[in-house]
Amino acid sequence: MESIIKVIIENWIMSLIAGLAGIFLARVATLGTLMILGFYVGSYMLLPMAVENFENLKDMLKEAKNAQIAYWISGVGGALGMVIVYKIALFLVGFFATGAIAYLGYSYLDQMIAISKYIKFMDPDTFKLVVAAVLGAFGGFYLYFREKVISTWLAIILGSGVVSISLIHIFNIYGRNMSFQDSYNFLTSKEGLYLIAGVFVVLIIIGYFANRKRVVSG
Repeated sequence: MESIIKVIIENWIMSLIAGLAGIFLARVATLGTLMILGFYVGSYMLLPMAVENFENLKDMLKEAKNAQIAYWISGVGGALGMVIVYKIALFLVGFFATGAIAYLGYSYLDQMIAISKYIKFMDPDTFKLVVAAVLGAFGGFYLYFREKVISTWLAIILGSGVVSISLIHIFNIYGRNMSFQDSYNFLTSKEGLYLIAGVFVVLIIIGYFANRKRVVSG
């Protein structure tokens, strides 16, 4: 937690801008962040790796025009790929979380009322796994199709956390005339963490009303 606070207050201007975007432009901020990250991964990581491993591609990209085209194609491809990976990750989280809960719930009920003795058409352990998998799939698809709501809440929560730290740091520096180190020490103290939590809750409420339509209906 201390290292996160330090990074945020060291770059408080950008942190404040990004955090406010997360609170008031939650959906755009989430997708924008994912696409920027994906563009960076595609153009600055995957493309150089491909060039390094394929001689034909290396020769082709010696020409500046081809290199520029490859840069944009890999960047845009990475941006789209990151959004797809994000949505797949949501499905997998929903699948495994719901499946695990279903499996544990079934096991508990089986101990209470011996469900297994009524399962004659299939091995009881296999049936338990099938139930967990089916319910897990429902959970996965629910998260997948509720991605707008989830991404909105994610942006609001992250944005509120960043802005709460940034605002208190700004007040410490310009309102209380603290040094950077004193502000950092305050923010990482018990009193500072309580204050961050209080401002965080207020910003969550503001973010909810600022994005109410997306949060409620998706």
